[in-house]
Amino acid sequence: MRTLADSDLGAGPNVPPALTCPSRICDEQSDVFRPYGTAHPRDLLMLQSIVSEENRHLHIHHDGTQSVLLLGCGDLRDLARTLQDTRAKGGIAEFRFLLNDIRPEVLARNLLILHAVSTSAALVDETLARHVAQLWFSLLLEPDTRAFWEDQMRACLDVDWTDSPATSISVFDDETLRAVRHCWQSWLSVDWSVETLLEHRSRYLESHWDPAVRDVTAKLLAQGYVERNRARFGKHLTRARASRIECTAERHATDHTFAVDPASVSAAVVNPTFLLARADGTVYYAVPNLALPFESLDVYVTTESPDSRLFDEVWDWATALRASFARDAKPRHKLSVAVGHAIGFMERLAADPQQRFDIVDTNNLQDSVGLLNLLSLRTTLAL
Repeated sequence: MRTLADSDLGAGPNVPPALTCPSRICDEQSDVFRPYGTAHPRDLLMLQSIVSEENRHLHIHHDGTQSVLLLGCGDLRDLARTLQDTRAKGGIAEFRFLLNDIRPEVLARNLLILHAVSTSAALVDETLARHVAQLWFSLLLEPDTRAFWEDQMRACLDVDWTDSPATSISVFDDETLRAVRHCWQSWLSVDWSVETLLEHRSRYLESHWDPAVRDVTAKLLAQGYVERNRARFGKHLTRARASRIECTAERHATDHTFAVDPASVSAAVVNPTFLLARADGTVYYAVPNLALPFESLDVYVTTESPDSRLFDEVWDWATALRASFARDAKPRHKLSVAVGHAIGFMERLAADPQQRFDIVDTNNLQDSVGLLNLLSLRTTLAL
């Protein structure tokens, strides 16, 4: 994995080397893996002021295209939100996205979802939406959902991810291709039982939680969960219900348990994409309590789950992704993924004059790679 110590290898005559900033340590003792985000999804064009009421075509190329670079991209929520209701995007006919993340597992999960919705012969129905929602947010899966995604992994291993005029989704380079294929192969080999998963999860959480502040941290996390989801729960979130949800979240955050019927857990199987892959193909657990289990308040995300609005939201996201990347989509947008440390990857792009973008999004990175690094390189990459 590329580190900041060697990230200046991509610097050229017109590209300043990376400034000194904190490096990210990636080993099993300090590792943290967040399979999905918790922030409200953002329309990147609106946030970047590309579209305005005064000028609906502000900064849009004459051919109606927009190029977007997402660094430290995380899950697909911002991409999907940006693609929703594209008719309101002021004449944009095509998007070109480049998604970068240091975690190949993040990109492998994103490609699985994109492949599933883009190759679906029909529109996104409730069954496909359920499969997508569970892969995206659930630590445990229903057996038919696990079988569906294993089929998708095998299909993705056979796909030619090379960029071409005939493809809408591609992989940026050979390094990324090897990394995401390794993730799929590792996940296909996972034979953990639910009991094994819970044992690894409990051991990880115990080692990463300071007992002296556990109760206070759990309470703060529970309060944060309720506040972040006020808009999602809407008018149904009465004061009494908010208090019950907060108490439930606090309890499960404290004792590392699930807000589900034990019978449901006994019928579940492990979601392998919540596990990180080692170089030898084995896997390990590194998801903090900040993301589980109370973010979705259920193991299964379905129309019947306590947070069914999340299911509806994912259904809308999957529909927007299919409308933009399916084989019969008109127009078809272009997307590529690239693994690597954000600073090193930005330097690599900056050395190529063809790699310039209308939007460079670094929302997930400012606290981890240094603001000065982002400002210096972002200026070079922006059109």
